[in-house]
Parts: sequence; C-alpha cells; structure tokens
Amino acid sequence: MGRLAKLDILKGLAILLVVIGHGIIGIINNAHSVGMPGYFMLKIMKECIYSFHMPLFFLIAGFLSNNWVKLPPKQAFSKKAWRLLYPYIIWVIITGTAMELGKQYTNDGLGFSELLKAPVIPFSEFWFLYILFFIHVIYYFFRKVAGEKWRTYFLTASIILYSLNPFLPNIWISYQVFKFTIFFVIGAQLKFMSLSIKIVENKGLSLLIFGISVLFYLYFVMINKQDILAYYFFFMTSVTGSLLMVHVASVLFDRGNKITKSFFQMCGVHSMEIYCSHLLFLAGSRIGMMKIMNYEYLWMILILSILFSLMSCYALLYILHRSEFLTTLLFGK
Repeated sequence: MGRLAKLDILKGLAILLVVIGHGIIGIINNAHSVGMPGYFMLKIMKECIYSFHMPLFFLIAGFLSNNWVKLPPKQAFSKKAWRLLYPYIIWVIITGTAMELGKQYTNDGLGFSELLKAPVIPFSEFWFLYILFFIHVIYYFFRKVAGEKWRTYFLTASIILYSLNPFLPNIWISYQVFKFTIFFVIGAQLKFMSLSIKIVENKGLSLLIFGISVLFYLYFVMINKQDILAYYFFFMTSVTGSLLMVHVASVLFDRGNKITKSFFQMCGVHSMEIYCSHLLFLAGSRIGMMKIMNYEYLWMILILSILFSLMSCYALLYILHRSEFLTTLLFGK
C-alpha cells in the first residue's frame, strides 16, 4: 500500500510540473512578454522543468507496464487504446475546437487544420499519449518475438537508438519514440521506482547531482546552443531529475502532513484528467489576463493561471465523480 501511495504522490508531482511548465510556456511564447521583468528567470525555470519531467512520466509508465505486458494481445491493446488513444481523440477534438474559436488570442494559432492531422501528427500537448501508446505496442511485440532475453535486447536496442537518434532521419514519429523509449525501458526493466540506492536515500546528493547536470544542460541549450550536446545531457538530467522526484515523493509520504499527502495523491490518481483538461483553463486565464486585461506582471500571471487551472480541474473532477457517464465519455474505460 505504501509503495502505491508513493507512486501516486510521484505522479502528482509530475503532473503539477506539467501544469507549471505549460503555464510558463504560454507566457514566454507571448511576443509581448519578451524583455519584461521575470521573463529570463521564467525561461530558465521552463528549461529546468522540461529537462526531466516528461521522461519521468515515461519512467512511471514503464514501471506500471510489467503486469500489462503479460496480458493476452487483444486484452492488452484494448486496455491501452481505451486508456491512451480514446482520451487523445476526445481531447484533441475539444482542445482543437477551442483553439480554433480563440485562434486570434492563442500563441501558436493551432486549430482545425492541425486537428484533422491529429491521427498522423500528434496534436499539441497530447503528443505524450500518442507516443506512449506506440511505445507500449513496440514493447509488447518485442517481448513476443525476441525470446527469453527480450528484456536485455530491448534495453540494448533502446540505448543504441537513443544514441544514434540525432543522426537518423525523422520518419513519422521515430525521433520522439527513439528519444523516450529508453526512459520507458528504465522504468520497466530496472524497476526504477523501487530502487533502493544511496542517491535516493541521501537528502542532498540527488539534488546536487541533478543541479550539476542541469547546469551543463542549460549551458548547451541557452548559451552555447549545442543541440546535440544538450540532447545527450538531457538523458542525465532526465534520470537525475527523476531520482530527485522519487526522493521528494518519499519525503512527502514519510514526513508530509495529511493535507499535503492527500493533495499530491489526488493529483496523482487523477493525473490523466488533469493532463487532458488543464490546458484549456490555463490558456483561458492567461489570455484573459495578458491579452484582454493587459496585465504585465509575469510571475503573478503564472501563479494566478496555475491556481485557476487547478481549481477548475478539481471542479471538473467533482462533476466527473458524480457522473459515470460523463467520465466514460471524456476519458473512456
């Protein structure tokens, strides 16, 4: 029970980083934000979050795949289609329609044209669900055809593909698949979540190692502009940042008060619902403050938009809790 609670807290931390990251991106991608007080610090904060938070989700997904991969093919793919593809389709339609209606206010102008391409080209933030589904499919088939040592072979293949990825042609979604499969594999093969090693147990060591890794990453991303070196340091920041979050989740579980633990657990349990719905509330509140009210305090815009988004997500969760039909309609089985 403790391990599952820690996992929910970890998922809660991860989804909150997603909300914060998307809140920052919406602000710094606004042309009027460039040069405003706080802009540069928000940009650094965004790079730090994006240096590990999505790999953390793939690590968690890999860890949770150990029982799923043993299911019969029909049951396995049906389960993942309902869990990943169905919400992808529904929320691409909802979000794409909202973006089309508010196209004059959004930063990137996505709308119906991108929505129609969504079956082939992952749409906006929902790329994660799309890519994760295909990684599951590849993982499952590899297990079926690779023999007894399939775990070792798959780990080896994912390391090679990650290493060569910057030099390979990007065919369809190959770049993202090759980039993130390694983290899925680490979670699945090495039981990343249950590792008991000093870097997790030591309070300061995980933070120190992540801090050093992210400094190099920031240098190559923001100063030296070396994309390939940044790509390889991304692996280091992803692993060390994920280890840091494992430690934070453990501390929250062991020492956090009841309210704090309940909050992060609830976010983790409902991470899919928050992931799918938060962008509408986040973007709506940011647009209202920046483009309609002409509010210029970037940090306050970020804080208020995140609070509004989370409160709106919790209101949605309350409604879903009272309606099984609406829950199934929006998020599948």
